[in-house]
Amino acid sequence: MRVSDSDPEMLRYLAERGISPGDSFSVRERQPFGGPLFVRFGEREHAIGGALAAAMRVEVGPPGEYPAVRGDGVG
Repeated sequence: MRVSDSDPEMLRYLAERGISPGDSFSVRERQPFGGPLFVRFGEREHAIGGALAAAMRVEVGPPGEYPAVRGDGVG
């Protein structure tokens, strides 16, 4: 996953929760109507709001592997 470095607040928010480029994760639940995604990074589950989820770019790995946070920002 990448997050635009044009919004350092989003990057800071993720970093404060221990989420950084290269981390693998899984989507546990998705709420409708632009609601949050519940994602698991390691042993911790996080709610990611619709705006932040929309700003993320995810690289999906081979079947059976979790997607990973990639790069240090886009744009």
